[in-house]
Amino acid sequence: MFNMDQFILRFNARLVSENREDNSRQFIVNFFCGDDTLCTYLETDKNSGINRGKYLERMRHWNKDTNDYYREKDMQIGDIIN
Repeated sequence: MFNMDQFILRFNARLVSENREDNSRQFIVNFFCGDDTLCTYLETDKNSGINRGKYLERMRHWNKDTNDYYREKDMQIGDIIN
């Protein structure tokens, strides 16, 4: 854990939804390799009516696809995270 504590994987992401208005939402996903925690921030334009800021709190989040917590191997460019 101590040798991986310094690495943070950071991705730009967008919401995939059936609602067209939600598909334009942009996120920054941070994955902390040292303790396998994940946090997400919402990026918005000024005066869009949507509050920007923290979307998911930094903690370990459950991956429904693997029935385990998210790990570093689950964070791949182009993948869909549920």
